[in-house]
Amino acid sequence: MGVDSQEGGKFGRFFGAVWRDDGFGEGVGALDILDLVWTTGMGNVSGGYFNDGDARNRSDGTYTYLSTLTGKRIVVDTSFGATSMDDSWTGIPAATLNQRIADGVVAVNVTEPPGDYPTRVAGLGPQLSSVCR
Repeated sequence: MGVDSQEGGKFGRFFGAVWRDDGFGEGVGALDILDLVWTTGMGNVSGGYFNDGDARNRSDGTYTYLSTLTGKRIVVDTSFGATSMDDSWTGIPAATLNQRIADGVVAVNVTEPPGDYPTRVAGLGPQLSSVCR
C-alpha cells in the first residue's frame, strides 16, 4: 500500500486506487476511513518533493500536494521499496524538517538508520514543530 511513483509516469498505487495528475481514479471512497496516508520519500529535497528523480518539479510530486489532495497527514518510509535508501531525514536542519511537517509529514520510518541515529533524533526533537492538530 502507499504511493509508489513510477518512472516518469502519472500513475501510482494509493491504497488500491489510481492516483493521477488530475486526482484520483474510480473507487477511492476508502479515504474517508483513513487517518493517515503513507508514501516513500526523501526529506532533504528542496521544494518538498518526494525524491530528486521522477517527482522533481512535478506539481503532484510533493508532500504538500499529497496532503492537500487527500486531506490527510503523511507517514513517510525511506526505503523506496526493496532498495533501502539512506536516511535523508535526520541529517538535515530542523528548519527543513519543520517545513516537511508544515507540508503534512507527521512521521518517518527510517529503514537503515545511521549509527548515530539516537543522538541525531535526541538533538532534533526539541527543535521540531508539533505534529498534533
